[in-house]
Amino acid sequence: GESQIFVALKEYINVDREIERLQKKLIEHKGFVDGVLKKMEVPNYDTKIPEHIRLANKETLDKYTKGYELVKKSLDNVLRFK
Repeated sequence: GESQIFVALKEYINVDREIERLQKKLIEHKGFVDGVLKKMEVPNYDTKIPEHIRLANKETLDKYTKGYELVKKSLDNVLRFK
């Protein structure tokens, strides 16, 4: 299961710095997602690219898509403290 704990973050973190950090991380994750999607969009991807590479690309895409969603959620939460 997933648990969330909310504390008065304003007292413990620099909100502006945290927003900047999360925005950079969001851009980084988006870049990875876009890069993998670009690889997967080549013509005849399913027939040209070996299966082990397609599986690795899928795993990478899943990992960074989930990471993007988590960072986005974190950023949205921190923005509420602004």
